Amino acid sequence: MTREDIIRELEVKGFNVEMKDTVKNGVICKGILVHDEKDVNPLIYTEQMIQEADKRKKTLEEVVDEFIKVYENSKDCMKMEIQRRRWIRYLMNRDWVMKHLSIAIQKSSDENLVKHDLDNFTGMEAYLLLMENGKEDESYSMKIETCHLKQWNISEEEAWKIAYKHICEETHIVGMSQMMSELIGAPVEEEEDDMMYVISNSDKMKGASAILNEKALKEFAQKKGVARLYVLPSSVHEMIIIPDNGEFDLSVLSEMVSEVNNTEVKPEEQLPSRAYLLEF
Repeated sequence: MTREDIIRELEVKGFNVEMKDTVKNGVICKGILVHDEKDVNPLIYTEQMIQEADKRKKTLEEVVDEFIKVYENSKDCMKMEIQRRRWIRYLMNRDWVMKHLSIAIQKSSDENLVKHDLDNFTGMEAYLLLMENGKEDESYSMKIETCHLKQWNISEEEAWKIAYKHICEETHIVGMSQMMSELIGAPVEEEEDDMMYVISNSDKMKGASAILNEKALKEFAQKKGVARLYVLPSSVHEMIIIPDNGEFDLSVLSEMVSEVNNTEVKPEEQLPSRAYLLEF
């Protein structure tokens, strides 16, 4: 089995590859360079892989599968390193920081963060963070400490004000029927009498903080003709709001949240296992 054999099989599978040799301490290391995404082109060394295959009498297909696994792992590591370096550059840029300030919600904690307890939501705290949203596997965030604000020369008051503005701009409230439509990929008209609504941000990443948008909640309650809203903290990414029309009970809704937390929500994404009631 040769490096050329592996390359031919990879090309059949649609990979854009070429032979590539490097010199390390005077030793020529033979490998295969994979051309993929911008800035992410792993070089996989194949000599040891081929020697191991000959020794264990592996088939070409087995070696190619092994190569692809190594490539995928290398690509992920390279992407993480590129993102880390990019973030380091961004964190030195005050203007970038100001544009990406946001607020997230979590259970009350002892973490040393720029944060405060939420009066209307016992057991929860809001904290500042930096958010860069992209595809699901390309979204990044960083919790903010006081030392970070000093480094950026941003006061806490200014940071909270800007972050709050950002979450208000990103607030989305949709009926459960529309959520189901998006999940199943079929058009389902939202009914005016939906009992439950999801409040989050446009990316649905750490969007539970949208519940802090008092203006949006008040307008929603007025639109539904109610003076109170039940709030179910489904996860750190979103919350469920229910217009209080007399059909629900707070204790029953709390049991519902507890059951969902116990069976469906990852521990690190859970909020308190209870429901809340907001009055306007």
